Amino acid sequence: MQLWDRSLFLWLNLDPGDPHAFIAVAMFASEWLPDLVLGGLVLALLLGSPRTRRALLPVVGAMLLAWAGSQAIKDMVVSPRPYLVGLGTDWLGRAGASGFPSTHASIALALAAASWLNPWPLALRLGLLALAMLIAWSRVALGAHFPSDVAGAAVLAAVSALIAHRAVARFTRARASA
Repeated sequence: MQLWDRSLFLWLNLDPGDPHAFIAVAMFASEWLPDLVLGGLVLALLLGSPRTRRALLPVVGAMLLAWAGSQAIKDMVVSPRPYLVGLGTDWLGRAGASGFPSTHASIALALAAASWLNPWPLALRLGLLALAMLIAWSRVALGAHFPSDVAGAAVLAAVSALIAHRAVARFTRARASA
């Protein structure tokens, strides 16, 4: 483990002396916010116009790629979570698999990255980025991941978003010419 990673983790990780509001926000962001965002995405897919559903294809694709990539990397890379090496406060109390990369952060950041590649209103893209960053922060703040786990998730998310956007664009062009 790198010194910067350990130091940044200890600075970001919440402890019992931190304000209860910070802990509550982190718990909400880690435990509930991903489900609420996913629920909103499902509603948009079910109730949205055909144009909305088409715009969401690369977003959903990026999220799926990020999830699959995260699982594959975790199977190949052994990276203990902070609480497994006795660092910080573990607010989630879970036994865990490898921590690299953070799956929560991978999926949330993939949503934000793929949304950023869409011509959506700036306020929407910034809002989704803020939600993704909040989820990513919460994973470190609650002791589930090192900052490097979240940084790896950000790289995976960006690559997933690019691949998904290119794949959907290619499919759309092929379908239009057929």
